[in-house]
Amino acid sequence: MICPWPKTKEIENLSLKAYLNLYSISTSQQKKYLPKHLLEKKISFFLSKKDHIELPVDLTNAGMIAPFYKGPEIKVIEDKSSSLFALEKPSLVHCIAGGYEDYLNCLSFLRASGHSTYFSQYSQRDKEKGLLYRLDFETSGVLVFCKDPNLTREIFKNRDQYITEKIYYARVKRKCQLTGEVCHYLRAYGPRGSRQEAVRESDMEKHKRGEYSLGILEIINSKYDEITDTTSLKIKLKTGHRHQIRTQLASLGHPICGDNLYENFYTKKRTSEKIETGKIDLHAYKYSIRLSDGRIITFKSEPDWPH
Repeated sequence: MICPWPKTKEIENLSLKAYLNLYSISTSQQKKYLPKHLLEKKISFFLSKKDHIELPVDLTNAGMIAPFYKGPEIKVIEDKSSSLFALEKPSLVHCIAGGYEDYLNCLSFLRASGHSTYFSQYSQRDKEKGLLYRLDFETSGVLVFCKDPNLTREIFKNRDQYITEKIYYARVKRKCQLTGEVCHYLRAYGPRGSRQEAVRESDMEKHKRGEYSLGILEIINSKYDEITDTTSLKIKLKTGHRHQIRTQLASLGHPICGDNLYENFYTKKRTSEKIETGKIDLHAYKYSIRLSDGRIITFKSEPDWPH
Protein backbone atom coordinates (compact mmCIF):
# COMPACT_ATOMS: atom_id res chain seq x y z
CA MET A 1 0.00 0.00 0.00
CA ILE A 2 1.28 3.48 -0.86
CA CYS A 3 0.86 6.02 1.96
CA PRO A 4 1.11 9.74 0.94
CA TRP A 5 2.63 12.22 3.40
CA PRO A 6 0.63 15.28 4.54
CA LYS A 7 3.29 17.99 4.36
CA THR A 8 3.04 19.96 7.62
CA LYS A 9 5.79 20.87 10.10
CA GLU A 10 4.03 19.00 12.91
CA ILE A 11 3.89 15.80 10.87
CA GLU A 12 7.48 16.14 9.64
CA ASN A 13 8.81 16.04 13.21
CA LEU A 14 6.99 12.79 14.04
CA SER A 15 8.71 9.44 13.85
CA LEU A 16 7.26 6.87 11.46
CA LYS A 17 6.13 4.91 14.54
CA ALA A 18 4.22 7.89 15.94
CA TYR A 19 2.73 8.65 12.53
CA LEU A 20 1.40 5.10 12.13
CA ASN A 21 -0.03 5.23 15.66
CA LEU A 22 -2.24 8.10 14.45
CA TYR A 23 -3.89 5.58 12.13
CA SER A 24 -4.47 3.09 14.99
CA ILE A 25 -1.71 0.78 13.79
CA SER A 26 -0.36 -0.78 16.98
CA THR A 27 3.32 -0.78 17.91
CA SER A 28 3.39 -4.60 17.94
CA GLN A 29 2.04 -4.72 14.38
CA GLN A 30 4.59 -2.13 13.27
CA LYS A 31 7.46 -4.17 14.72
CA LYS A 32 6.14 -7.28 13.02
CA TYR A 33 6.39 -5.79 9.52
CA LEU A 34 8.96 -2.97 9.68
CA PRO A 35 12.55 -2.82 11.04
CA LYS A 36 13.17 -0.82 14.22
CA HIS A 37 15.62 1.62 12.61
CA LEU A 38 13.01 2.59 10.03
CA LEU A 39 10.27 3.14 12.61
CA GLU A 40 12.51 5.55 14.52
CA LYS A 41 13.20 7.74 11.46
CA LYS A 42 11.39 11.08 11.29
CA ILE A 43 8.88 11.80 8.56
CA SER A 44 11.22 14.55 7.31
CA PHE A 45 13.73 11.81 6.42
CA PHE A 46 11.23 10.14 4.10
CA LEU A 47 10.11 13.48 2.63
CA SER A 48 13.70 14.15 1.63
CA LYS A 49 13.67 10.92 -0.41
CA LYS A 50 10.19 10.92 -1.98
CA ASP A 51 6.62 11.96 -1.25
CA HIS A 52 5.33 8.51 -0.27
CA ILE A 53 6.31 5.22 1.33
CA GLU A 54 5.14 1.73 0.43
CA LEU A 55 3.78 -0.22 3.41
CA PRO A 56 2.76 -3.91 3.57
CA VAL A 57 -1.00 -4.34 3.18
CA ASP A 58 -0.92 -6.77 6.13
CA LEU A 59 0.22 -3.81 8.24
CA THR A 60 -2.18 -1.14 6.99
CA ASN A 61 -5.12 -3.58 7.15
CA ALA A 62 -4.04 -5.31 10.37
CA GLY A 63 -6.98 -7.05 12.07
CA MET A 64 -9.20 -6.84 8.99
CA ILE A 65 -10.59 -9.83 7.12
CA ALA A 66 -9.94 -9.96 3.39
CA PRO A 67 -12.99 -10.44 1.10
CA PHE A 68 -11.15 -13.14 -0.87
CA TYR A 69 -10.97 -16.90 -0.35
CA LYS A 70 -8.64 -19.36 -2.07
CA GLY A 71 -9.30 -22.87 -0.83
CA PRO A 72 -11.59 -25.90 -1.06
CA GLU A 73 -15.35 -25.47 -1.01
CA ILE A 74 -16.83 -25.20 2.50
CA LYS A 75 -20.33 -26.39 3.34
CA VAL A 76 -22.51 -24.10 5.47
CA ILE A 77 -24.90 -25.72 7.98
CA GLU A 78 -27.74 -23.32 8.77
CA ASP A 79 -30.06 -23.28 11.78
CA LYS A 80 -33.07 -21.15 10.83
CA SER A 81 -34.39 -21.03 14.41
CA SER A 82 -31.39 -19.25 15.94
CA SER A 83 -28.49 -16.91 15.22
CA LEU A 84 -26.15 -19.91 15.13
CA PHE A 85 -24.74 -21.67 12.09
CA ALA A 86 -21.75 -23.90 11.37
CA LEU A 87 -19.17 -24.63 8.69
CA GLU A 88 -17.79 -28.04 7.78
CA LYS A 89 -14.16 -26.94 7.94
CA PRO A 90 -11.80 -28.92 5.69
CA SER A 91 -8.38 -29.83 7.01
CA LEU A 92 -5.52 -27.50 5.99
CA VAL A 93 -7.74 -24.41 6.22
CA HIS A 94 -7.29 -21.87 9.02
CA CYS A 95 -10.20 -20.77 11.21
CA ILE A 96 -9.05 -17.14 11.20
CA ALA A 97 -6.67 -15.13 9.03
CA GLY A 98 -2.99 -14.89 9.87
CA GLY A 99 -2.91 -11.56 8.03
CA TYR A 100 -4.94 -9.57 5.50
CA GLU A 101 -3.33 -11.42 2.59
CA ASP A 102 -4.09 -14.84 4.09
CA TYR A 103 -6.97 -16.04 1.91
CA LEU A 104 -7.05 -19.63 3.18
CA ASN A 105 -9.32 -19.25 6.21
CA CYS A 106 -12.97 -19.63 7.18
CA LEU A 107 -13.67 -15.95 7.89
CA SER A 108 -12.43 -14.95 4.44
CA PHE A 109 -14.70 -17.65 3.00
CA LEU A 110 -17.69 -16.11 4.81
CA ARG A 111 -16.84 -12.62 3.57
CA ALA A 112 -16.14 -13.73 0.00
CA SER A 113 -19.35 -15.77 -0.18
CA GLY A 114 -21.44 -12.92 1.25
CA HIS A 115 -22.93 -15.31 3.79
CA SER A 116 -24.62 -12.51 5.73
CA THR A 117 -24.37 -8.78 6.27
CA TYR A 118 -22.72 -9.43 9.62
CA PHE A 119 -19.80 -11.29 8.02
CA SER A 120 -19.40 -9.08 4.95
CA GLN A 121 -18.67 -5.76 6.68
CA TYR A 122 -15.39 -4.85 5.06
CA SER A 123 -14.35 -2.34 7.73
CA GLN A 124 -14.98 -4.67 10.67
CA ARG A 125 -11.80 -5.14 12.72
CA ASP A 126 -12.67 -8.34 14.53
CA LYS A 127 -10.23 -11.19 14.02
CA GLU A 128 -12.53 -13.90 15.42
CA LYS A 129 -15.87 -12.49 14.36
CA GLY A 130 -18.61 -14.73 15.81
CA LEU A 131 -16.30 -17.76 16.07
CA LEU A 132 -17.16 -19.75 19.23
CA TYR A 133 -14.01 -21.93 19.28
CA ARG A 134 -11.09 -22.88 17.04
CA LEU A 135 -9.99 -26.05 15.30
CA ASP A 136 -6.37 -26.68 14.40
CA PHE A 137 -5.27 -25.99 10.82
CA GLU A 138 -4.73 -29.74 10.30
CA THR A 139 -8.12 -30.70 11.82
CA SER A 140 -11.47 -30.91 10.02
CA GLY A 141 -15.05 -30.82 11.22
CA VAL A 142 -17.92 -28.72 12.49
CA LEU A 143 -17.07 -25.11 13.37
CA VAL A 144 -19.84 -23.07 15.01
CA PHE A 145 -20.42 -19.32 14.58
CA CYS A 146 -22.88 -16.88 16.12
CA LYS A 147 -24.31 -13.86 14.28
CA ASP A 148 -25.50 -12.18 17.50
CA PRO A 149 -22.61 -10.30 19.20
CA ASN A 150 -24.44 -10.20 22.56
CA LEU A 151 -25.01 -13.96 22.54
CA THR A 152 -21.40 -14.51 21.47
CA ARG A 153 -20.15 -12.57 24.50
CA GLU A 154 -22.54 -14.47 26.78
CA ILE A 155 -21.34 -17.84 25.49
CA PHE A 156 -17.71 -16.86 26.04
CA LYS A 157 -18.47 -15.80 29.62
CA ASN A 158 -20.38 -19.02 30.42
CA ARG A 159 -18.90 -21.52 27.99
CA ASP A 160 -19.60 -24.62 30.10
CA GLN A 161 -23.22 -23.59 30.55
CA TYR A 162 -23.88 -23.09 26.84
CA ILE A 163 -21.67 -25.68 25.09
CA THR A 164 -23.09 -28.95 26.39
CA GLU A 165 -21.45 -31.56 24.16
CA LYS A 166 -18.26 -31.79 22.07
CA ILE A 167 -17.76 -35.06 20.17
CA TYR A 168 -14.76 -35.85 17.97
CA TYR A 169 -13.57 -38.78 15.86
CA ALA A 170 -9.87 -39.62 15.80
CA ARG A 171 -8.15 -42.33 13.79
CA VAL A 172 -5.05 -43.49 15.66
CA LYS A 173 -2.19 -45.85 14.94
CA ARG A 174 -2.33 -49.46 16.11
CA LYS A 175 -5.06 -51.31 17.99
CA CYS A 176 -6.42 -49.14 20.76
CA GLN A 177 -8.62 -50.70 23.43
CA LEU A 178 -8.91 -47.69 25.72
CA THR A 179 -12.39 -46.90 27.05
CA GLY A 180 -13.86 -44.42 29.52
CA GLU A 181 -12.26 -41.29 30.90
CA VAL A 182 -8.66 -40.41 30.13
CA CYS A 183 -7.07 -37.78 32.39
CA HIS A 184 -3.74 -35.99 32.05
CA TYR A 185 -2.14 -32.84 33.33
CA LEU A 186 -1.24 -30.57 30.41
CA ARG A 187 1.56 -28.02 30.15
CA ALA A 188 2.21 -25.63 27.28
CA TYR A 189 5.73 -25.65 25.80
CA GLY A 190 7.50 -24.71 22.60
CA PRO A 191 7.35 -21.42 20.64
CA ARG A 192 4.83 -19.13 22.40
CA GLY A 193 3.31 -22.10 24.20
CA SER A 194 2.03 -23.54 20.92
CA ARG A 195 2.38 -27.20 21.98
CA GLN A 196 1.15 -29.31 24.89
CA GLU A 197 2.84 -31.94 27.04
CA ALA A 198 0.57 -34.53 28.71
CA VAL A 199 1.59 -36.06 32.05
CA ARG A 200 -0.29 -38.78 33.94
CA GLU A 201 -1.36 -38.31 37.56
CA SER A 202 1.10 -41.01 38.67
CA ASP A 203 4.03 -39.04 37.22
CA MET A 204 3.07 -35.64 38.63
CA GLU A 205 5.40 -35.84 41.64
CA LYS A 206 8.23 -35.05 39.19
CA HIS A 207 6.54 -31.83 38.06
CA LYS A 208 5.28 -28.51 39.44
CA ARG A 209 1.48 -28.76 39.54
CA GLY A 210 1.05 -25.01 39.18
CA GLU A 211 2.35 -25.19 35.61
CA TYR A 212 -0.23 -27.78 34.52
CA SER A 213 -3.98 -27.80 33.72
CA LEU A 214 -6.23 -30.84 33.94
CA GLY A 215 -7.31 -32.33 30.61
CA ILE A 216 -10.15 -34.85 30.48
CA LEU A 217 -11.62 -36.73 27.54
CA GLU A 218 -13.86 -39.79 27.35
CA ILE A 219 -13.46 -42.55 24.78
CA ILE A 220 -17.02 -43.63 23.95
CA ASN A 221 -16.25 -46.47 21.54
CA SER A 222 -13.63 -47.75 19.11
CA LYS A 223 -13.43 -49.58 15.78
CA TYR A 224 -10.22 -51.39 14.78
CA ASP A 225 -9.21 -51.90 11.13
CA GLU A 226 -6.78 -54.81 10.72
CA ILE A 227 -5.88 -53.89 7.13
CA THR A 228 -4.55 -50.42 8.05
CA ASP A 229 -3.68 -51.29 11.67
CA THR A 230 -5.57 -48.20 12.83
CA THR A 231 -8.40 -47.60 15.28
CA SER A 232 -11.21 -45.07 14.90
CA LEU A 233 -12.12 -43.58 18.29
CA LYS A 234 -15.28 -41.68 19.18
CA ILE A 235 -14.32 -39.13 21.85
CA LYS A 236 -16.22 -36.79 24.13
CA LEU A 237 -14.10 -33.76 24.97
CA LYS A 238 -14.78 -32.76 28.58
CA THR A 239 -12.26 -29.92 28.86
CA GLY A 240 -10.95 -27.65 26.14
CA HIS A 241 -7.19 -27.15 25.81
CA ARG A 242 -5.04 -26.51 22.77
CA HIS A 243 -4.07 -29.81 21.07
CA GLN A 244 -5.63 -31.72 23.97
CA ILE A 245 -6.84 -34.81 22.10
CA ARG A 246 -3.67 -34.95 20.01
CA THR A 247 -1.24 -34.89 22.93
CA GLN A 248 -3.27 -37.16 25.24
CA LEU A 249 -3.64 -39.95 22.67
CA ALA A 250 -0.02 -39.70 21.53
CA SER A 251 1.21 -39.90 25.13
CA LEU A 252 -0.62 -43.23 25.47
CA GLY A 253 1.17 -44.70 22.43
CA HIS A 254 -1.63 -44.04 19.94
CA PRO A 255 -0.76 -40.91 17.93
CA ILE A 256 -3.40 -39.65 15.52
CA CYS A 257 -2.65 -40.70 11.94
CA GLY A 258 -0.68 -37.95 10.22
CA ASP A 259 0.24 -36.14 13.44
CA ASN A 260 4.03 -36.05 13.15
CA LEU A 261 4.32 -33.34 15.80
CA TYR A 262 3.11 -35.38 18.76
CA GLU A 263 4.24 -38.77 17.48
CA ASN A 264 7.79 -37.40 17.38
CA PHE A 265 7.47 -35.81 20.82
CA TYR A 266 6.45 -39.00 22.60
CA THR A 267 8.93 -41.20 20.74
CA LYS A 268 11.69 -38.93 22.09
CA LYS A 269 12.36 -37.31 18.69
CA ARG A 270 11.86 -33.92 20.34
CA THR A 271 12.79 -30.70 18.61
CA SER A 272 12.14 -27.00 19.11
CA GLU A 273 12.04 -26.54 15.34
CA LYS A 274 8.82 -26.29 13.36
CA ILE A 275 7.55 -29.72 12.29
CA GLU A 276 5.53 -29.84 9.09
CA THR A 277 2.23 -31.63 9.63
CA GLY A 278 -0.30 -32.14 6.86
CA LYS A 279 -3.85 -33.40 7.24
CA ILE A 280 -4.42 -35.36 10.45
CA ASP A 281 -7.29 -37.77 11.13
CA LEU A 282 -8.99 -35.70 13.82
CA HIS A 283 -12.52 -34.52 13.08
CA ALA A 284 -14.97 -32.42 15.10
CA TYR A 285 -18.13 -34.49 14.65
CA LYS A 286 -20.75 -32.87 16.89
CA TYR A 287 -21.23 -29.67 18.92
CA SER A 288 -24.37 -29.00 20.96
CA ILE A 289 -25.25 -25.58 22.38
CA ARG A 290 -28.03 -24.91 24.92
CA LEU A 291 -29.63 -21.49 24.46
CA SER A 292 -31.08 -19.41 27.31
CA ASP A 293 -34.62 -20.53 26.41
CA GLY A 294 -33.62 -24.17 26.99
CA ARG A 295 -33.42 -25.21 23.33
CA ILE A 296 -30.41 -27.32 22.35
CA ILE A 297 -28.99 -26.62 18.89
CA THR A 298 -26.80 -29.42 17.50
CA PHE A 299 -24.47 -29.36 14.50
CA LYS A 300 -22.89 -32.51 13.01
CA SER A 301 -20.27 -33.29 10.37
CA GLU A 302 -19.18 -36.80 9.36
CA PRO A 303 -15.45 -37.67 8.98
CA ASP A 304 -14.15 -39.03 5.67
CA TRP A 305 -12.99 -42.39 7.06
CA PRO A 306 -14.96 -45.48 8.27
CA HIS A 307 -16.01 -45.02 11.89
